[in-house]
Amino acid sequence: MRRVLIAGMTGSGKTTLGRRLAPALGLEYHELDDLYYGPGMRMAPEFPSVIDQITAGEQWLFDSQGPPVDSEAPPTVRDRLWATRAPASTHLTVVRLRSPSETESWLNGVRV
Repeated sequence: MRRVLIAGMTGSGKTTLGRRLAPALGLEYHELDDLYYGPGMRMAPEFPSVIDQITAGEQWLFDSQGPPVDSEAPPTVRDRLWATRAPASTHLTVVRLRSPSETESWLNGVRV
């Protein structure tokens, strides 16, 4: 079981790292913003069920902090991404990025 969540602020390099790391780990890459936003920059109606389907799997890599704080998404979406309601045997690796220079360190192999 391999689950990876790359978290960080806008511009910290989540997408850059996620797109490079996913193939290296043999994981499918998911950008939460692409799944979340629907018409009018609102939550896509299928978003909760898509997250449930992906996170039910044993291997995935997401790039995001989670849905916006004022989101219509049910709390279970954030719980599934952060594995807060997962069985004790569930392993989640969280990579927290604070700046683009930290992302560069990962990409250059300093922290890989």
